Amino acid sequence: MSWLPATGGKLALNEIDLLEVRAMTTAPGRLLVCGWVDPVGGEVARGMPVLAQDGSMVGTVAAVVHSEPDQTISHILLGQVPPTAVYRLMPLDLLDRLDGDHLWLRATRQQIAMLPAHQPDDRAR
Repeated sequence: MSWLPATGGKLALNEIDLLEVRAMTTAPGRLLVCGWVDPVGGEVARGMPVLAQDGSMVGTVAAVVHSEPDQTISHILLGQVPPTAVYRLMPLDLLDRLDGDHLWLRATRQQIAMLPAHQPDDRAR
């Protein structure tokens, strides 16, 4: 699955893509305070502001998801603004760049709202 089509740089999230995202986000993982994220070439840390492609703030980094099977960072856990009990799982394909202490996305506010909610792993309790 590709998040970005070859032309236009716009995301094409449809029902099939969302099903694939949900399948990708069910792998076990650990939530970390920070971690090096290759697609943006830097460290992403809890509390870092997250901006949509239009520059509007869509939340803050709540955690970095470390995938247990392959020992890599697999997702960013997005905390909502204003704060809610719902956290969104962002695949690394949605990340655009780090600009100072801000994390920019290749997604609109509406596309981010369609991302699957994080389901805590019962083993962590």
